[in-house]
This record gives sequence, C-alpha cells and structure tokens, in this order.
Amino acid sequence: MIVAAYLYWPVIYLAVYLPFIVPRLPAWDHVPAVVVATILGGYVVVLLAAGRSLDHRRIALHAIGIALSVDAFSLAMSALRTPAFAKTFDGVDPWDALATAVHALMVLACFEAGRALGRATRARRSVA
Repeated sequence: MIVAAYLYWPVIYLAVYLPFIVPRLPAWDHVPAVVVATILGGYVVVLLAAGRSLDHRRIALHAIGIALSVDAFSLAMSALRTPAFAKTFDGVDPWDALATAVHALMVLACFEAGRALGRATRARRSVA
C-alpha cells in the first residue's frame, strides 16, 4: 500500500487530470469542488491505509520520502511545461521547502492516524 502512496499524484495527473480535466478546462471557470474533494479524499484514504502497518520510524521516513517525491514530480512537470504546470516554473524557489515540509507533516499525520486505526481494529478483534 505504501507504493500507492508514492505513486498517487503521478497516477492522478496522468490518468485523471490530463485525459479528463484538461480537455474541459476551457469550458469551466474552475475545477468542480466535488472533483477536487474526491481526489484529495482518495489521497487521505490511501495514506490512512498505508499507515496501518508502519512503525513510527518508517512513518517518518516515508512521510519525508513521499513529500520529496511529490515535490520532485512537480518540479519535473514544471520544467517540462506540461499542462497545469506550464506557467509555474521559475526555477527552484526556496519557499518550496516550506510547502514540502507542510506536506510531509500532513502525510505524517495521516500515517499516524492510520496506524492508530489499525491498532484499534486489531485490539477490537482480539477482544471479540
């Protein structure tokens, strides 16, 4: 499941954004909130599921790794001037480190919540 957490954003970009959202952008004023909520909700579910079986050390390492991989993917797509990233590349921005740190903290929180949920369900099963 941890592999799905690493691949979530590239897959969403290539399998959902490019074929389904980019062609409709000229007709839309904005991407519908339900689409954004579904994509973000799916990310949270993947992170919760991935965190169920991790220990604290691996949670911290994977949270940093996922945040850095998403940042590297965004930087690569920006440099290639792909749709949604075409106007965002102005070189490496030092403030991007803050966004990466916040993303790592959010991933860490989701992993820890998933770990707690996993422990709670195991405890309930052992009691029953």
